[in-house]
Amino acid sequence: MVGLLGVGGAHVRGSVFMFCFQIHRACMSLVLLMTVAAVVVIIVDVEGYPTIPDLPGKAHPILGFVTLGFVVINVSAILPTRSSWTCREN
Repeated sequence: MVGLLGVGGAHVRGSVFMFCFQIHRACMSLVLLMTVAAVVVIIVDVEGYPTIPDLPGKAHPILGFVTLGFVVINVSAILPTRSSWTCREN
């Protein structure tokens, strides 16, 4: 159980690791889907990019797009890559 939580998990191999990785990949994809949906709903509701004149409200839309960017970068890091890399186990 300790290996599943990440403490000393370097020795976890095989089907348990791949199962956990697939769950992680599914959750990260769901995070991307929900974040994109949230940004689209907000832009449609406000009818464009929100313009708020004062801080801290002025920074809120910018932080939303920064968050979207970080989520896209994070999810793109777990996409399948070339199988010829030596660090990948098949």
